[in-house]
Amino acid sequence: MKYLSICIYLFLLKIAILKQIETTAMKTLKNILIASVCILFTIGAKAQTTTVPAEFYLGKWAMQFKGLPQGDGKMVFGIEKKDSVLTGTVYDGAGNKIAGIDKIELNADNVTVYFSAGGYDVNVIVTKKDENHITASLMSMFEAEGERVKEEPKSSK
Repeated sequence: MKYLSICIYLFLLKIAILKQIETTAMKTLKNILIASVCILFTIGAKAQTTTVPAEFYLGKWAMQFKGLPQGDGKMVFGIEKKDSVLTGTVYDGAGNKIAGIDKIELNADNVTVYFSAGGYDVNVIVTKKDENHITASLMSMFEAEGERVKEEPKSSK
């Protein structure tokens, strides 16, 4: 009889242990599922970052570069769209053509403008500040601020 009661006790202990393991496994599985859902929501939220459309950059932009070796300088970037590709021209502060734009890379929140000037290949990263203002970085060394050049309406005489 003593042997039977020990067997019953061990059987009940085994059932209790199995229930504990099952409960722990279920909690672990539940925590893994909750963590997975949170990760998916986080990834989904990052995927919805706002992107600046290419049309924002079209037109003329007057930029004031600060801290250049020759002192502060002004450039005007004229950006246009030809055959669904962004292109344009770079002018100095007086309106003289410096160079044609070789390439414009459109990224999610900025554009990188590539051109050659003075025998050097140059790039400018342009970022939207608001509807009529931008910030820029020349060769990732010199900062600039710019604003949209408002085209005056042509009067017909």
